[in-house]
This record gives sequence, C-alpha cells and structure tokens, in this order.
Amino acid sequence: MPTKERLRLGEYLANHVAVCMDCHSARDWIVFSGPLVSNTLGMGGEVFDQKFGFPGSYVERNITPYGIGAMTDGELLRAITTGVDRNGDPLSTGGTVRSANIIPDEETGIGSWTEESFVDKFKSYSDSLNVPTKIGKGEFYIWMPWTMYGKMTREDLSVIYTYMQTVKPVKNLVERFDSN
Repeated sequence: MPTKERLRLGEYLANHVAVCMDCHSARDWIVFSGPLVSNTLGMGGEVFDQKFGFPGSYVERNITPYGIGAMTDGELLRAITTGVDRNGDPLSTGGTVRSANIIPDEETGIGSWTEESFVDKFKSYSDSLNVPTKIGKGEFYIWMPWTMYGKMTREDLSVIYTYMQTVKPVKNLVERFDSN
C-alpha cells in the first residue's frame, strides 16, 4: 500500500513538475491558461493539430505489405509503438496527434502496465543507444518529451506511476494519430 507521502509526491510530480496531466487531460482553451476540464484527468484524447502549429495536410507513407513487407516483427512493433521505421524516420508527415490515456483503465489506459514497465519505458529514452533523429520540415512530430522525462530518477517516475494508479480509471480508447 503506498504511503500518503509517496502519493502526495507522485501527485505533485505528475501535476506540477512533469505535468503529465497537462497533456493527457482535456483543457478548457477558452479560459485563461487553459485549465484542465474536471473529470478528464489523465484520460487522454486531447487533440494536437493545426491550432498548435502542426501541418494541416501531408502525404502518408505506404503501410501496405509493399511498403512494410520487408520489416521484421521487431521493426513492425517499433513502427506501431513509436511511429518510426527501421531507420528512425517518421512513418507520418503530419496529421492530428492525440494524447494517450495514462490512467489505470485495463483496456484503454496503463492499467495493465507494471511499475517496472512504466519506469523502463521512460528510462529507455535516456539510454546512450537512443539517439534522437532530426525531424524534417512537414514530417510527423510527437510532443511527448521522452528524452527529458527519461532523465528523471527511477524513484520520481515510480511515484508518478503510484499516483497514476490512484486516479479513477476512465475507459477512453484514443486514436493517437490520424491523417486528417
């Protein structure tokens, strides 16, 4: 059972330092500073599109067997989970990006993640083998600052996970990317 101090620290980090809840909750953009909409904490689905400077239209890469048929299972997994091909090039060149559901719903959020898998996901971006690739003009870009969060301590990431597990689960299947 997490201690009150551990939960307080996780809530503080998730809301005021790493600001996870800032992007992964709905915001009321007609009110000064775009405060979070109540009852949307961490459920994802916030749209990041042209209003935020993303390109309005683009040509999608070929994802038929002709375009991706030579990929290994590992390369396909990387493409599906990160949006980049075997060379680290983005599969998309624009579109709409939505924040993921990061609360403990088993089907649509992080409810099936272990604390270790949560922390490891972030820490993998601080590994010396991870070299961020340059994103070309008009190419797909993800706003999640993985490399910044990857440098947080394992303990800080762990308490964020602990706090996230206390947020009421909301079933909210988010289509993370679409081509508009």
